[in-house]
Amino acid sequence: MNQLKIRIKSERLILVPISKKHAKDIFREFNEEITNYMIPKPQESVQKVEEWIADSLRRMRKGSNLQLVIIEKQTGEFLGCAGLHEVNTKTPELGVWIKKSGHRKKYGQEAMRALKNWADGNLKYDYIKYPVATANTASRKVAESLGGKEAARYDETTQNGKTWQFIEYRIDDKLRKNRNTIDIEQYLAEQAIRITTLTSEKQIEILRDRTSFNYTYDNTTIELLKKNFKLKDSLYLIAKQNNKFVGFCSTDRDWWEDNFFFVREILVDSDFQNSGIGRQFMLKCIEHAKSKGAMGIVTETDFENIPMRKLCESLHFKAWKNPRWKDGITYKLLFKRNERGTPHTSPPPRASIPPPSQDTSPDQDWPKFAF
Repeated sequence: MNQLKIRIKSERLILVPISKKHAKDIFREFNEEITNYMIPKPQESVQKVEEWIADSLRRMRKGSNLQLVIIEKQTGEFLGCAGLHEVNTKTPELGVWIKKSGHRKKYGQEAMRALKNWADGNLKYDYIKYPVATANTASRKVAESLGGKEAARYDETTQNGKTWQFIEYRIDDKLRKNRNTIDIEQYLAEQAIRITTLTSEKQIEILRDRTSFNYTYDNTTIELLKKNFKLKDSLYLIAKQNNKFVGFCSTDRDWWEDNFFFVREILVDSDFQNSGIGRQFMLKCIEHAKSKGAMGIVTETDFENIPMRKLCESLHFKAWKNPRWKDGITYKLLFKRNERGTPHTSPPPRASIPPPSQDTSPDQDWPKFAF
């Protein structure tokens, strides 16, 4: 894995590999107030920061550390740094700091959750360590929001000469363990999560301005979803925990090959990712397509969307060279004849690649798969 090409996205943030262009921001914001409860102290100059960045990049090339900067997605503002250290071991360690003006906005919690989700999809570990000073209440809340449990307490002296008591939190991959030990339906019931079918296009408005893997649900995207909601055999699903939004999924027949369903959207809230909800959505789409006599089902995703790619491959989708879309990966699952329900009544078969038109051109503004 080339760690220098990693991009991790969440609702408001993008985490990207550190580089020397961030040196001045780090020098300015990583000050005595920010480092009060931390082991390292502020660097003495921009040059010293650049030397630290060069060392971090060397460790990333070796595959031992992942050092990222936290960027506000909409504005490009520098917010702080996040790290996942010792990634080549069974017990990697998380760390984060947010600049003073970004405090009380839960940026640290969001960044750590995104990085933890990335680790769940890309690393094999026993647990993740999260050390934090006992007096650092805000950072302790971050660890606990990730399911961290206290494993040890010890005293340590910082580079500033202060001695603090530290707690080492350990964060297990509990959701993965749940999927291995209990049925997903049981898990959903225990968490009071219900997946239901949308009955009105007005319900699609719940997506407006939400951010997915690579785009925001703007007016164009919402209107396209409303348009396809009206198509025959479309299936729109929503997952909620009581009144809290958990996820959304849609599949429809608006695909350029005859008698195929297209999984247009799968969106799972960051609080519930890696819990099997995306898989449950996909299974429901597959069963729906089979029940309508479809020949198969397809979807599209970004090259960088590793969790989605793993999900498709785990359900026996095959990567397919799509002549209409080259910006990511198209996955296709063909159904056996005895798996299909009542055949779909359709026009005479078309050529495998119909002549381009306004409705089927590669430039059509389809929302890309989100997970």
